[in-house]
Amino acid sequence: MYLPLSLFLPLRPHLKHRLSEIVLLCLLLTAGEWLQEKVPILAFPWSAAWLSVTSSPLLLQSATLISCRLTSFIIFLLNGLHGEIYTSKKRFAYTAFALLLQGANLSYGLYSINLDKKLDNIYPQIDVICAQDSLEGREKSHRKALDSARSYLSIMESCWRWGTDLVLLPETAVSKDYDEQLKEFSLISDFAATHGCTLVTGSFYLENGKDYNALFAYDKNGIASSPYLKQVLVPFGEKTPFAGIFHLDTMSECADERRTKPLASDGMTIGSVICIESIFPSLVSRQKEQGAQIICVSTNDSWFGKSSAREQHYRHCIMRAVENRRYVLRAGNCGISAIISPTGEQLSVKSDKSKGAVWGKVTLIGR
Repeated sequence: MYLPLSLFLPLRPHLKHRLSEIVLLCLLLTAGEWLQEKVPILAFPWSAAWLSVTSSPLLLQSATLISCRLTSFIIFLLNGLHGEIYTSKKRFAYTAFALLLQGANLSYGLYSINLDKKLDNIYPQIDVICAQDSLEGREKSHRKALDSARSYLSIMESCWRWGTDLVLLPETAVSKDYDEQLKEFSLISDFAATHGCTLVTGSFYLENGKDYNALFAYDKNGIASSPYLKQVLVPFGEKTPFAGIFHLDTMSECADERRTKPLASDGMTIGSVICIESIFPSLVSRQKEQGAQIICVSTNDSWFGKSSAREQHYRHCIMRAVENRRYVLRAGNCGISAIISPTGEQLSVKSDKSKGAVWGKVTLIGR
């Protein structure tokens, strides 16, 4: 944030009006948010101004025009204008401008929400389930993969509704390198085949001596698609910085475009996002550009404990739904699991840490 803000004082003498100073400052703050994503070595795009309005779908719709950065810019600008209302002699002019800006924002929000709701009548709908387990941090990492598979099998069986088309499980729901011959994975493939559904689950994947965090989609015949491999890893959690220099074991980030495309299964194109990737807007929008009809976020937030980080991480998914005008399914170990509409409405949410699932109907949007 300091990098763009450092330009304010050198540029300020060239501005003639107080309003232009406010606009410049807001642009620089917005640029700082953008740089957090584009230069990850300097920052981490975990928090942003737009997070403050994720509870109000009406105020989020500006993100459909450009991205979440436009929503942040509007928030910065409204705050700057409100400051001038209390201190400037031109308070009436600033009040009028603030009301005009907020009115335009709300009007577009109404228009965008009405437009998105019409999509449900145009594109096909499917029934979905997002399942979650209840093991916290170290408990999950110490449990055997077969026990994890059996646990999710029992959750799916208890929450199953006939006619369900898609089931989403969390990140590394089966914490083992993928091998279709292993019982851990045959339990998952058998469930997809016997229940006639697409089942998306997380696991590890070993290829060319490198270990990846992966998502697989089993089709209605129990056959797994080519995996999606995680592109951005959690620093010090999954990835050890400079591991190659010190010859340390670490997971690998995938840069192969063939392995980072949406999953394809049973005629569906499923946008795939693993855990922390959901905080990177450009990564998720790339899934949409590659034809994703729906966005599936598979995550493991069991390490957050009682902190607010669990809720904060979840709220990124609300913005990703609005930005891309796609339904977002989220399955999180220990929660939060949810179904979110393209308008940012939280249709079904399970925010506690107990075993269970959320279910509902979503639309496969094809534009």
